[in-house]
Amino acid sequence: MRKEIKAKEGSKMRFCPSCGARVDENANFCMECGWPL
Repeated sequence: MRKEIKAKEGSKMRFCPSCGARVDENANFCMECGWPL
């Protein structure tokens, strides 16, 4: 089961190339699978 993470207002979202989860544009790793971004 995936957890939905609400984006902070004004932040841009992108997607993990490994699992497709949404991640914040400033994230260094995917919170779902740990893939380095």
